[in-house]
Amino acid sequence: MGNEFLIIMEDYWHDILKFLPRVSLAVIVLIVFLILKNKTAKLFHKKVIKYSSDVFLADIISKIAKWVFLLIGFIIALNILGLAGFAGGMVTGAGISAVVLGLAFKNIGENFVSGVILAFQRPFEVGDVIVSSEYTGSVTSVGLRTTNIKTFDGNDIYIPNSLILNNPLINYSRDSVRRFDFTVQLDYGIDVNKVRKLILEVLGNYEDILKEPKSVVSIDNLTSNVVVKCFYWLDTDKLRKSLLETKGEIIEFCLDTLTKNNLDVSDVSQIRLTNDILKIESGNFKTEN
Repeated sequence: MGNEFLIIMEDYWHDILKFLPRVSLAVIVLIVFLILKNKTAKLFHKKVIKYSSDVFLADIISKIAKWVFLLIGFIIALNILGLAGFAGGMVTGAGISAVVLGLAFKNIGENFVSGVILAFQRPFEVGDVIVSSEYTGSVTSVGLRTTNIKTFDGNDIYIPNSLILNNPLINYSRDSVRRFDFTVQLDYGIDVNKVRKLILEVLGNYEDILKEPKSVVSIDNLTSNVVVKCFYWLDTDKLRKSLLETKGEIIEFCLDTLTKNNLDVSDVSQIRLTNDILKIESGNFKTEN
């Protein structure tokens, strides 16, 4: 009985010794693939950048390439161990697994696919200023699941790629020429033409305001006041100051011009500046914060 046990154990030991080289080789293959995965991702990144100069697309493709590379290494290791049938079953069952995982992790899968689609559609680049899901900011990075934007007040917002793909998107960086406006409210009896002439003079002399398309000052509505709308165009890529400073300065110059010029009316009094609204009322000229 004891001799039979020793013979069986000796047979097992011989089998282990025969199988050990395969195990060692499989482990070495896995280690090599783990070491080379980041280099492979960098190689794909450089190749995409070389031919397309597209950072966004390069990031997406390099990440996909890294995981595909690891999967290939794992399948090779299984084949070395003589588990080719198991490896084949994994590949065959990948479709079924994808369906199961897709149902279980619907949002993750949807965001992943959306990230890939965004990589090829190219609605924006890293650094572009966009508006998506009511958030406005500069794109800092794009991943397989989320897009990161930094808002103008310094917040980092991570927006799921599916929301960006399935909702309206404004890309302000695609065309830097944009129209802006502010409102002037006048009491009835004030010379609207005089006000229009003064404001157009300010808009025409302001360096950053484009000559074409032309600035427009027109009556927008008649309520308790005469509502006048002032439109002008800026090339946001060529501003001397920030956009917020420029918009504020334009309104301030209009306010200053209206206060310094003698409008031919007796009941002009108060010019109130609130955000993008100038209001002219009865009384003496003054400003309110």
